[in-house]
Amino acid sequence: MCITLIALLLTLSIAVSFQQPLSSGELIPINVNVEEIQSYVKVLSGVQSRMTGYPGYYESIDYILQELKKAGLNPELHTFYTVVPYDGGSSIKLQNDYVVKAYALYPNVVALGGAKNLKGKLLYASTGDLSELDGKEIEGRIAVLEFNSQDNWLNLIQLGAKAVIFVESPGIAREEALKKITLAPLDFPRLYVCREDASRIREAAKKGLEAEININYTWRRVKAYNVIAKIEGDIEPEKVIILSAHLDSASITPALSPGAEEAVNPAFLLYIAKQLAQHRSKLKYSVWIVFFSGHWQGLSGARWFVEDYFFNESYGLGTTFYPYITLNLELSSGSSKLILNPGGAFFYGHRTVGAMNIYKYLEDSVKKWIVEFYRRYPKYYQAIASDAFNYNPVANIATTTSFRSGVSVDYALPFILDSEPFALAKSPAASFLTFKDIRLKVFTPQDRIENINWDNLKPQFAFTAYVLNKVLSDITTVLKGSGETIKPTRLEVDPANGGFGYADVRVEVLEYDPTVPTLYKPVPNALVVVYKINWYYNTMTSFAVTKYNPFAYIIDQTDENGQLKIVGLAPQEAFIGNVEILGYKVEDGHLTYVPNMGPNGFGKFSPAPPYLKPGITVKTVAFKAAGIFVPHIMLPDQPYPLITLNIYNKPVFPIPYTHYANPMPTSIEAFQENLVRPQSFAKIEDYQGKFALVFAPPEQSIQVIVSITGLQREAVMLLNITDASMMGHGYKLGPAGTLKIVPNALIEYTRELFTISKERYQRAVKQGIRDFNLEELLKTAETNLKKAEQLYAERKYSEAYIYIFKAWSSSIQLYERVRGMYVDFTNAAVVIMLIIAPFAVIFEKFLGRENGYKRIIVLIVIAAFAFSIFAILHPGFTIVYSVSALALGVILMVLVMPTLFFLYLNFNRSLGQLRRKHVGTHFLEREVFDMFIAAMSIG
Repeated sequence: MCITLIALLLTLSIAVSFQQPLSSGELIPINVNVEEIQSYVKVLSGVQSRMTGYPGYYESIDYILQELKKAGLNPELHTFYTVVPYDGGSSIKLQNDYVVKAYALYPNVVALGGAKNLKGKLLYASTGDLSELDGKEIEGRIAVLEFNSQDNWLNLIQLGAKAVIFVESPGIAREEALKKITLAPLDFPRLYVCREDASRIREAAKKGLEAEININYTWRRVKAYNVIAKIEGDIEPEKVIILSAHLDSASITPALSPGAEEAVNPAFLLYIAKQLAQHRSKLKYSVWIVFFSGHWQGLSGARWFVEDYFFNESYGLGTTFYPYITLNLELSSGSSKLILNPGGAFFYGHRTVGAMNIYKYLEDSVKKWIVEFYRRYPKYYQAIASDAFNYNPVANIATTTSFRSGVSVDYALPFILDSEPFALAKSPAASFLTFKDIRLKVFTPQDRIENINWDNLKPQFAFTAYVLNKVLSDITTVLKGSGETIKPTRLEVDPANGGFGYADVRVEVLEYDPTVPTLYKPVPNALVVVYKINWYYNTMTSFAVTKYNPFAYIIDQTDENGQLKIVGLAPQEAFIGNVEILGYKVEDGHLTYVPNMGPNGFGKFSPAPPYLKPGITVKTVAFKAAGIFVPHIMLPDQPYPLITLNIYNKPVFPIPYTHYANPMPTSIEAFQENLVRPQSFAKIEDYQGKFALVFAPPEQSIQVIVSITGLQREAVMLLNITDASMMGHGYKLGPAGTLKIVPNALIEYTRELFTISKERYQRAVKQGIRDFNLEELLKTAETNLKKAEQLYAERKYSEAYIYIFKAWSSSIQLYERVRGMYVDFTNAAVVIMLIIAPFAVIFEKFLGRENGYKRIIVLIVIAAFAFSIFAILHPGFTIVYSVSALALGVILMVLVMPTLFFLYLNFNRSLGQLRRKHVGTHFLEREVFDMFIAAMSIG
């Protein structure tokens, strides 16, 4: 009711406002009516959330429809379905029964962190810095943090907090919001409280009051719409120019997403639609005004639009309409620097030479328009001009870097654009993009209209209108010749420059079950996650992978049969790499199924299709699981993330002209009790968050060993060892959907590394082996470990971490030195065992000339005697944990070596026969082995 009243009042005020007359040849005024656009933004950002599937989104759809109808247009709805994280209402009930409205945070990949009747005492943690946590009991508490606290909430998880509540801080920025999500599916409850209730929550937390939180959070498959208004041209109506913008918004709090900055583009598009409707008699070509939805759901609206309108014959492509170009609006107000940009940073990254070739006429036209704009509107030109888009009057050269192949423009962000699916299918598409803007308020609950800088938008509006007028007046500025050359295609191969394609793929999510005939059964209502994992032209600044960009994922849901159709994937002929397709499942707000990386999962069905093309079926395997949280995946002497990402979320080499592993090689091994590998497991790292999640079947004991760098330095051990069992018993996982958190896991790592090393060294000392440097390390590690445990018990966390990092570093060095000692002794024992066999043969020759069984018995007695002597005298035989297993291995090796030797002799003999047959006998050949046996028998 409120939004309808506001819309009515604004419409009436606009109707009586002054309408600027158009210049000759203009369909859209260069000096746009900014007040009119502001009025649309005010309405669109006036709803609580415009995220696809939320009530405010549907209100916005209705508003756009009504405004288009008022302009005399007949809009239609293009329906599709997409999957969104839906916050159905979350709350915090305080001890005095006062209920505070709260908002769930954006998912960690697919993990929602649901909670039902979760009770605990509140703890005010300020910004979560360790010094601010000193003296506070954290384990089992619900922590209250200021939102502007970076990623310190991860500290509270490892210290035992059961949930985190973020209270609104002034000046929330986009980068701050991104610190509250992870790139691994960390299933942990997180809530946000607005300013009006923030002080109440702070006070309750400072008093340590009880609270109960409820997070009503699910993945919901919702009906979504693209709004399309078709304005028919008078001269060549079959030629279509598509003008688009996305209508929806996103925020770290999906249910609180005003998205004012994002509302600028649909507001401007609505303004353009009304101008074109008013002057439709002047239109040569048909214009489709398209308001996309599902932008933040993997461009789902744009992908399904291309799928239906371009590849469904009933829509009339090639008969009733020919799409010549799509021009998308992606303006923002943090900067005035504007480019017309083909391609984008969704997992397409489609900027090959072949992809850019279809824009050669448009690029030539844009260069002319820049010159004209420079001369006619110098003030506006100065505002939009940049190193990537400019005119040099002295050299008389116009620069349009955005039309070059690769990524040759210094984008402020990896911008995801609704024009990308069109270009992938070979339909020319470009976006008007404010490429130097980091968009401080986008993806925050504070993205409100008062933060918009309209002075930065005015010159962008002007240039956009100027270009649109040019394209609308003459389509040959985009393409000369037949539209067949840019007809959308499912697959086009161009080995030299890179091709095109628009793949539709059927995905099946399966679970291994040996009780069914097919061994696999479907997982109904599973979530499917798709992202790009590599890049054909792996240049330094390319959009190589999207695994590290949380917004460049496709997330969708299977039906009751575990099946799903995904459209808009890039086939390998497009030269932009492959994708990885993974299966998950969330039930009652908790992550219950994860990808199966075991022999019956990835070992059977690769998550990366070997050949991605239209129409294929991809099978991916998931399993019911519980998890364990493994923090501090790093080396204590190198306490920084194991990955270096550029601003495009791509792993890069920070030192120019150097190449090394990025991310740093990390091996995460999961075991059941006594180091037995589970048949089903998953290990998922968040390199920037410096933690990992390890999953195994529910109710099982799990052990984890993490090795880092190419040298495989074992830095993390979670074995749960005891004095009675140095192999450890592991940590018992809970039911499916639960996450095991080992309180203060860092002390556990250090204690286990230290205990294993100490036990091994003590065994060596008993054999008279001493290493004084190693003993100094033992003393240092033990002292620091005891000090850290003492400080931790006293809740002096900031000091405890100093000592635990020292102890951890010393314990890793200690473990490596002791292991090196054991490896040396083991190698020595192996060499001795190998020497014993020839020694027994030679020594037997000195004793006599026994034959037959007697000789074999003598050889065995000599070997056993020699083995016993060495076992007594050499410490390696005592230190090695299983001498019998080592001896058995040596015996097997001794038995295998003659077999390999005989195979070599037979192969050599066969070659000799072939040589004599085809070349003839040219030299005397004698059997080497026969000569060796004769010599041994003579003695």
